[in-house]
Amino acid sequence: MPIFSHCSNERKAATSENSAMRNILCLTSSPRRDTSYSNLVAMRVLKELREVYPDATVTIRDLARGPLAHIDEDFAIATRSIAGARSVRQRELLAQSDALVDELVAADAIIIASAMINFGVPSTLKAWIDNVVRPGRTFRYTKEGSQGLLRGRRAI
Repeated sequence: MPIFSHCSNERKAATSENSAMRNILCLTSSPRRDTSYSNLVAMRVLKELREVYPDATVTIRDLARGPLAHIDEDFAIATRSIAGARSVRQRELLAQSDALVDELVAADAIIIASAMINFGVPSTLKAWIDNVVRPGRTFRYTKEGSQGLLRGRRAI
């Protein structure tokens, strides 16, 4: 039985809309890497999606092997200052965050494999979230509250 429950319906739709899913972003975060249950499930979902969308580009970001720096004062200044990034480090942090956001924006589907560390998500996944949740890029403030800007994507 497929993990990706819409797989059979997706197969039918994919034949008529072969370009419906062009980019798949897969995030893994377990320090157990290849023996991680969350990573194994994510790879199975990815395999099933690839069967439906064989031409899709896949980006796998292993946050355990390539952890991102946790946000700090320089990141806050770089991403929220009207004047923009000022120091070399702030420009580097902003460039990295922009690249991660661009990767997310390009994705038609996002697979998130999250281990449970001390009853929560790994800090590596939280660091990724902190890097991509950006006002004006992935959400905006409105009178009714914050509003997401990345609609029309499937998150698994």
